[in-house]
Amino acid sequence: DAISMNEMLFGTSDVLAYDDALVTGQFTGRSAINPGEGENPRRGLKTITRNRPDMLKIRNHRPITSPQKADDLRWLDGSGQDFPMEFRHVHEKGIDCRGRTDLAVVNHYTLRSIESFLVKMARGDAVAPDRINMRYFRRRNRNEEQCEAIFPMLPKLKKEIAKLMKDKVLAELHESAVAAHKAKIEAIKQSPDFARVLAALNVAPEREMALSA
Repeated sequence: DAISMNEMLFGTSDVLAYDDALVTGQFTGRSAINPGEGENPRRGLKTITRNRPDMLKIRNHRPITSPQKADDLRWLDGSGQDFPMEFRHVHEKGIDCRGRTDLAVVNHYTLRSIESFLVKMARGDAVAPDRINMRYFRRRNRNEEQCEAIFPMLPKLKKEIAKLMKDKVLAELHESAVAAHKAKIEAIKQSPDFARVLAALNVAPEREMALSA
């Protein structure tokens, strides 16, 4: 009925400038899939689920059920094991990932480049405009280990994207989206807060500007 997989957060990999390229190819630093002793093992969740309104109530990240129905569901984690009963009717966004990542995880690219993060920070999110801040960045800029497991799939993906870009409408939409993103980045660079934000992120403005030039 449901498969809840732990998220592996991918950080910036020290990429400063935005590039119109696949995020899966640019960013390889991520949170540790097997946290060691003393490390926080809690990871967020994403869930694939059947549409079962009689049994499951859809929530952000994962569904929940009632305590009375919790035992009636076939609900697995990323290792194919039964999802913990005590979490099925409690809306916890994350759980201990240890022993739950043998078959599947979700690669979660929340930050991307520093420049793209600054655009995201200026925009805010759908819930609260000030939610994306320095604390948000520090918690999600995870680069504990390198992961290139998806690299063998990228050539085929690039071929499929090239086919899509032969569609004139799609190509123009893509180009306009890239241009809009770059324009937002340039506008942010003109802000008097630009250097302050980069300093808070431990990025030297002169280095960033040189790489973007």
